[in-house]
Amino acid sequence: MVLVLAILAGSSGLLYYCHWKEATKEATSRERCQANLHELWTAAKLYGPYQVESFPPTLQVMFKISAYPSIYICPATGHHPGDTNHVDLWTDYVYVSGLKESDPPSCVLAFCPPENHQGKGANVLFVDGKVRWYSVEEFKKLTSNPSLFFGVNDSNALEKLRSKTKILYPKH
Repeated sequence: MVLVLAILAGSSGLLYYCHWKEATKEATSRERCQANLHELWTAAKLYGPYQVESFPPTLQVMFKISAYPSIYICPATGHHPGDTNHVDLWTDYVYVSGLKESDPPSCVLAFCPPENHQGKGANVLFVDGKVRWYSVEEFKKLTSNPSLFFGVNDSNALEKLRSKTKILYPKH
């Protein structure tokens, strides 16, 4: 009986450790993804002074400024960078083209979709450089509401942002 209890205690301890290790791995991947998005924002800011404070039109153009292939990949996916002449084909991130540094700070600039994080949520990069984790429900609300996505309530400002931007999804 004591032997059975010892085996059960050891097994439950091992299961707890495995669960803890997986949760730690997910959190680390999520944080590294946030760091990658912030690095993309830094590269986008470096592009601005040369182009009337606009962000780059594509991630491929941004790659010419920040040629570190690993920041274009979400660590949670296990993907590897592809041909550096075609970043838009293999990146894990979705980019909003057409924005400027002067656009609303809470406007979405890029995001890592939930499917990259086992459907649990998404990291979102804003024009002001902040990166935030959203649960799947919060992310759906953000992406389905243009006022939230573009960070404006005024209908004229919203229409102006919608007409000048294009959401660039990876082509893989």
